[in-house]
Amino acid sequence: MKKKIILIASVFFIGALTFSFINDDDPFNLILKKLEEYNKNSQQEKVYLQLDKPYYAVGDLISFKAYLINTVTAEPSNISKVLYAELISEDSVVRKLSIPLSAGIGWGEFSLNESLPEGNYRIRAYTNWMRNASASFFYDKTLKIGNSWTNSVYTKATFTYNKDAGGQKVNVKIRYADKNKIAYISNEVNYKVEINGKQILVDRGKTNSSGELSFSFINKNPLLAQGKITTSLIVKDNEEVTKVIPIKATSKNINIQFLPEGGNFIENMPNKVAVKAINENGTGEDISISIKDRQGNELTTLKTQHLGMGSFILTPQTDNQYTAHVIFADGSDKNIELPKAQKSGYILSANNIDSSKIAIKILLSEDLVNKGNLKLIAQHNNQVYYSIKPSSQKQLISTSISTEKLPPGIIHLTLFSADNIPVAERLVFVSNRNNQLDIDLENPITKSTKTAKVSTQFKASKNGVPVKGSFSVAVNNISKVTPDELNESNILTSFLLTSDLTGYIEKPNYYFLKNNAETRDNLDLLMLTQGWGRFVWKEFLENKAIPITYQPEKSLSISGTVTTLTGKPIPNAKVFLFASSGKIFAIDTLADDKGHFNFDNMFFADSTKFMVKAEAKDYKRNISIKMDQQTAPMLTSNKNEGDIEINVNESIMDYLNKNDSYLNEMTRLGIIKKSINLKTIDIVASKKLAVETANLNGTGIADAIITDEDLKNSFSIKQYLDGRYAGIKIMDDQAYLTRSSTMVTTSYTAEDQTETPMQIYIDGAETKDETVLANMPVSDVQSIEVLKSVAYTFVYGTNSGVILITTKTGKQKKPEDIYVPGILAYKPNGYYFSKEFYMPKYPATNQINDYRSTIFWKPNMVSDKDGKANFEYFNANENGKYRVIIEGIDTYGNLAHKVYTYDVN
Repeated sequence: MKKKIILIASVFFIGALTFSFINDDDPFNLILKKLEEYNKNSQQEKVYLQLDKPYYAVGDLISFKAYLINTVTAEPSNISKVLYAELISEDSVVRKLSIPLSAGIGWGEFSLNESLPEGNYRIRAYTNWMRNASASFFYDKTLKIGNSWTNSVYTKATFTYNKDAGGQKVNVKIRYADKNKIAYISNEVNYKVEINGKQILVDRGKTNSSGELSFSFINKNPLLAQGKITTSLIVKDNEEVTKVIPIKATSKNINIQFLPEGGNFIENMPNKVAVKAINENGTGEDISISIKDRQGNELTTLKTQHLGMGSFILTPQTDNQYTAHVIFADGSDKNIELPKAQKSGYILSANNIDSSKIAIKILLSEDLVNKGNLKLIAQHNNQVYYSIKPSSQKQLISTSISTEKLPPGIIHLTLFSADNIPVAERLVFVSNRNNQLDIDLENPITKSTKTAKVSTQFKASKNGVPVKGSFSVAVNNISKVTPDELNESNILTSFLLTSDLTGYIEKPNYYFLKNNAETRDNLDLLMLTQGWGRFVWKEFLENKAIPITYQPEKSLSISGTVTTLTGKPIPNAKVFLFASSGKIFAIDTLADDKGHFNFDNMFFADSTKFMVKAEAKDYKRNISIKMDQQTAPMLTSNKNEGDIEINVNESIMDYLNKNDSYLNEMTRLGIIKKSINLKTIDIVASKKLAVETANLNGTGIADAIITDEDLKNSFSIKQYLDGRYAGIKIMDDQAYLTRSSTMVTTSYTAEDQTETPMQIYIDGAETKDETVLANMPVSDVQSIEVLKSVAYTFVYGTNSGVILITTKTGKQKKPEDIYVPGILAYKPNGYYFSKEFYMPKYPATNQINDYRSTIFWKPNMVSDKDGKANFEYFNANENGKYRVIIEGIDTYGNLAHKVYTYDVN
């Protein structure tokens, strides 16, 4: 249920009160009232995606269910109605979906085209409203996507490091082999190395008798180490096979941080200091430490206890200096000076090993005693749940907070001085189940048989009371696709932990599998060492509120500006919008005095095409339309460095081999169509183009090339293309591909086979003019490149084909030359509507070999008034251990996560 800000005048909880009862002018109370107002005006959102399985291969679908909550209420968010989900490769967005949301719920899928190279991909999800805060709090997950179905070259890269006079030397060894592990011997390889976007090495070499290519490079700035190696192996018939290998580090350096509890390291007081050691892979590294003073006396020792984290107690003496002697796993060592202790300050210490309470101690240096009342508050998502105003008459102040009435998740403790200045902060994690639903199985399955029908029911409840909620269910054969249980993310790890912290969280589910003293102790180490970023007191107190640049979206809109051909706005123009999506519809509006128009409250699919027409008296042919384009968020670096896999295919090879059987069976049945064979792609190289083109694949890399010499006897591009090239047909002045096999599809309805015209680019700029092929003078054309194969159209984000026109001037034609005045074809990003999850029709099992790894996926389950929801499916005809994951949320924001397994024989 909705949680409201609570103020405590002395030391107690108050249940559901706001600040309306505060009538005094206490400056601190005014700060808290200001915080309440901030929450009202700056409510934020969190999003989590449940995926159907932990990793994928080309030919798969990445199916997901989106849950969006309001951080202030913790309930499903109604702020935004549109969610953006992106599939991101190393450095670009491969596919972007607009998902319609209803009460914070939506779902969709990414189709992994067979030409997709293997590698580390990310799924990023956010709303327009979330863009006002840091992109660090977008949903951002790293996934491994392998490719063995259309892949002929497999790589395994290893890195070793040593120091060089010029910097850090990185030694690289890459082995090239085919699917049967037969090495590519004496093959030429072109390669280049990029670090932080800068190319530092370009060279070529040849594989040895073991199929290995070895080389080295120098990185002069080892602190900035991320990059990639791009190699092109020359195979038979001079075909090049390109592979991209991530560079996670350029040295063996281990980063070690010393972080005093509360943020302050104070002389003559016992300080708890946390330690975190991160290796070159971005994961925790266990080390041993000896703390010594200036005279070399050993004061304390420790070994990190969990994922490179640990802590020690030290009382620094006046004018002394302390050194940490660090011993690494390989026996090497290093000395690191600790930060110099402050002479004056506060220590805020917390302990929640006893799960029923948070024990808190406040320590003051002698000079701060008797300086007035301090203030301590406990927040969750910027809402105050506890407050105390202790006197500073003593150096030690002790108190405790019962966790019974605190929400689960990260509690942010802040200590204020008597002058109302934040002087210490501490994060504490509360592990109670106050916002978790109970999921009870009515007929739990322990054993089943191949191809058997599974019918089951679960009941969702809170404190024994049935609840209505939205749920999603995924069933995997984990004998084929094995989860990393400690490192997987789920609705609890995301909403309660990782969505409120910056940086990479290693093995987040470890902290939720057991609620014992050891887990709570290790989780507290994470709170001591991980970055916090959603709320910064300094900026808040200085009135540096988050600027509202992006408004919450309640629907889709189409907007633009009507101008003259020279760009002068035309006021009060009449604008018509025509669309065809199942049926024709047309609407109109008037532009404002600046020529701007807007059609809002739109609801249309991403395949919908529009025609925009503008009319204005006295302008006729001197009229143009410029559509508004939404800017996309910048691509940030991958924060989940520890999840990046250097050798993706090898790491999931068992799954890839088994998944090939599934894809081949789907191809045999005609459900999936294999469009390309990488060994037989006909790369047109016989024609040399006279000029460079804007072809993103490279000039001349196309299925067909047409030169100005070819066109000299043609009346139009349309006439030349019509009937000349297999797989292309001309209808109504537009070109279409006639083969639906240009994509891997798991679509099964006639509506999904709707034909889309080929995209047309003139000198690198896409044109929406549907008459270009018929009306553009052939005398203006230097060359035309036709892209039909998925291997070439993939970079353009389409599978409908692309026509690239390069003009003799090298400049795009003026609008009045090739566009019809006042009319513009427009295809915005509409809503993506999910397809039904494919399951074979049983019991006709004699017709199909069922090799699925995702056995069942249902994102849109709703429990009834009794809290019950039913689902049923058929097991595949393979043995294994099957894993069922049920996740969901009710209308009050209570979360559900349930996992169980059963055996299939």
